[in-house]
Amino acid sequence: PRLVVALVSSLCQLMADRLREADDIQSLILSDEALGVSNEVSNLYGERHQSWKRAPIKILDEPGIVEECRTIDTREHQVLLEQWESTTDLFILKSGKVNVTDDRSGGFLITSLEPGDVFGEISFIDGSPRTATVSVAEPGEVLVLSRVDAAGLMDKDPQLAANLMICVGQLLSQRLELTNEVLRLLSESDIPEEHEAKGLVGNLFRALKLDTD
Repeated sequence: PRLVVALVSSLCQLMADRLREADDIQSLILSDEALGVSNEVSNLYGERHQSWKRAPIKILDEPGIVEECRTIDTREHQVLLEQWESTTDLFILKSGKVNVTDDRSGGFLITSLEPGDVFGEISFIDGSPRTATVSVAEPGEVLVLSRVDAAGLMDKDPQLAANLMICVGQLLSQRLELTNEVLRLLSESDIPEEHEAKGLVGNLFRALKLDTD
């Protein structure tokens, strides 16, 4: 299990790095209203998120992980995560609903999350600032797992630690798949050649070894 944790952690770090690059490009494009692509991106997020419901991440099915979490009773409009803040906890939505927004692009609604969804995974992996703001749309309960407690799982229960990292790895993989689709959509949009984002999208596609033709 320790080898699995080390391997999956390395893969998660690579995926987190790519997601941060893609989030920066997406924010740059969505903040420019003249490009008119925000509705298309929003629809794509909605479609993909619904497809994830058919194969949800199973962290809530791991009692040992849940036992390591603390519980927060949320209230409407409460901000659970603020973009750019330096926190690293992992959140699992037990009940209620939250909205994920990008403050850099004028509060663009990235997606809404429902019970069983996980958020905060990128900062949980790499320790860097938050990439989005998460606020409560409908009150409920949220489970919170700190990086310190997650690291302690390795000594307490290596297999459980491996299961946690596999779950987080699956989540990051789903997000990266969605990000690839968003970037492809953006690359096919009528973004002027001179726009800063045009070159950035192409560079990231090449880094991800994706076909842009």
